Amino acid sequence: MVVERRFHPRYIMQLPVKLKLPGSDELYKANSLNVSLSGMQLAVPQYVTDAIKRYCSIPQELTVSIVADNDESDDSEPLQYPARIIINRRMSSDEYLIGLKFRALSTTHQESLQNLLNRA
Repeated sequence: MVVERRFHPRYIMQLPVKLKLPGSDELYKANSLNVSLSGMQLAVPQYVTDAIKRYCSIPQELTVSIVADNDESDDSEPLQYPARIIINRRMSSDEYLIGLKFRALSTTHQESLQNLLNRA
């Protein structure tokens, strides 16, 4: 029997996201694999993990923006979620899996995530 130890359930959601690394002016593209109220799992190419190693000190912290369907037509900026990398695992020669844990989310961030998860 498998016991679920997660506080928040994961929802399989493949969404484009953008990563903002401290000290870098670039936005790095990634794709979510699953999302929960406490974090998300991403698939990223190797150049993104190389940039994370170059720009993020330990603990590796960054900002992630979820690019929702309506963000392209909306002039407002997507919410930026502060996060910490808790897993960085190589999946193939050029793809990595990154696990993010959200940090200190405001009520606005939590409500926005809940609305996103309600659509899953």
